[in-house]
Amino acid sequence: MPRRSDTVDPSVSPWHLLGSELRFWRDEVHGMSLREAAAKVFCDDGDLSKWERGLARVQPDLIQRLDDLYSAKGRLLALYTFASELCQFRRGTLEPSSPSGGKDGDMHRRAAMQLFAALGAGAAIPPGVLEDVLSGVERSLDVRVNLDEWESAVDEYAHLHVRRPVGDLIRDLTSDVIAVGRLLDRGCPPSAQAGLLRVSAGLSGLLGTELSDFGDLRASRVAWRTARRAADASGDRDVAVWVRAKEASDGVWGGRPVPVIAGLADEAIAMAQGAPSYGLFRAHTVRARLAAQQGDHATARSALHDFTWTLENLPQGTRSADAAFGLVRSGLGGGFLNWHQADIRTTIGDGAAERTVDSALAAYPAEIPGPRVLLQLMHAVRLVRERDVLEGVGHALSAIQTGHVSSAQRHFVKQLLNALPEQAHGMDTAKELRALAGAG
Repeated sequence: MPRRSDTVDPSVSPWHLLGSELRFWRDEVHGMSLREAAAKVFCDDGDLSKWERGLARVQPDLIQRLDDLYSAKGRLLALYTFASELCQFRRGTLEPSSPSGGKDGDMHRRAAMQLFAALGAGAAIPPGVLEDVLSGVERSLDVRVNLDEWESAVDEYAHLHVRRPVGDLIRDLTSDVIAVGRLLDRGCPPSAQAGLLRVSAGLSGLLGTELSDFGDLRASRVAWRTARRAADASGDRDVAVWVRAKEASDGVWGGRPVPVIAGLADEAIAMAQGAPSYGLFRAHTVRARLAAQQGDHATARSALHDFTWTLENLPQGTRSADAAFGLVRSGLGGGFLNWHQADIRTTIGDGAAERTVDSALAAYPAEIPGPRVLLQLMHAVRLVRERDVLEGVGHALSAIQTGHVSSAQRHFVKQLLNALPEQAHGMDTAKELRALAGAG
C-alpha cells in the first residue's frame, strides 16, 4: 500500500478527489504510464489525463474498467458514485429515492468528506462524523463477497501498522471500513456476513489503535465500540476476545481509567475460557502491566508467566487482526514476546530487564521502528531508575526525535519523568523531553 505523494483539497471538487485516486492507483500502485493504462481500458490517454486532473468526468463504464484494471476492489467505483451524488446534492437535484442509498447514502458521503477534510487539515474529527462513517457496519444484511481478499487486507494493515509512521493508515483504514459497511448494508449469505463482521472488527480495531496513537482518544473509543459490536455479531469467540484485549492494551497507553481497562481485560479472559489465542495473550499482558504499575510484583510475575505460556501454545493457523500476527508469521514472535516481558520487567525493576530489552531489540529489524523506539524508551527508564539520569534522558530524546509521538511513547516518557529525582526536573533536556512528548 504505497503512500500518496500528494494531497487534494476535497473542497475543490469531488472530481479532483477521484482524479487523485485514479492517478495514485495508476502511477504509485501499478507504475503504469497514461498511455499504457488508457490502452488497457480502450480510452484516449488525453481523456484519462483530464480525469486524473479533475478536469472532466469519467464515463461510468470506464470507471468500472479502471477499477478492475487497478484491482481497486470497488473503491474507485464507490468514489465515482460518491462524487456524482455529492454534485447532485450540491445542486439540490438528488432525490430521496436515489438507488445509491438516499438520505443515508448522503449522510455517509458527507461524513466521509468531513473526516477526510479534518485529517487533511490536521484538525480534530468533528463529533458524530466517525459514528456516521462506521454505522454501515452495524446495519448488516447480506451479499456475495471475496472474504479471502478482505482478510488479506486486514493482515496487510497489521503488517504495516508497526512499519508505518503513526496515523499513516487512518485514511485507508477508514475507506475500507466504509467499503465493508456498504457490503454489509447491501446483504449477504450468513457465512459471508459472519466473515465480513470479523473483517469489520479487525479493521475497526486497527483504526481504533491508529486513532489512539494519533492522540484522538474519543474517535478511538468510537472505533473500538464498533469493533466490539461487530466481533460479537460475528459469533467468533477469538475475535471477540481479541477486540476487548487489544482495546484494553491501547487503553493502558492512552491513559483510560484503570477500572475500564481491567474490566475489558477480565471480560476477554472470561470469554476465552482458557483457550490460547492472541486475544488471551493480550489480556494477560494488560493484567501484568496493571499489576506492575500498582506495585503488585507477585501478580505481575504470575501474569507474565500466563502470557508467555499462551503465546507459546497458540494453535497452528491462528489468525488475528493484531500486529502480533504479522510479527509471528514473519518469524519475529520471539521479539514480540520479549517486548512484553521487557515492559513488565522494566516496570517492576527486574534484574533481567536489560537482557530482555536487548533480546527484543535484536529480533526487530530497522524497518519496524515502532517497537524499537519503545524498547529504547524502556532502556531509558531503567537508566534513570539506576540514577544514570543524563544518559537516560538523552537516550529517550534520541529515540523519539522523529515523527509523531504515539500514545505508547508518551506513556513511557511519563514513566521516565516520574522516575527523575526532584532536582533533575529543571534540566533543559528534561524540559525538552516533556515538551516533545506532550507529557506535562
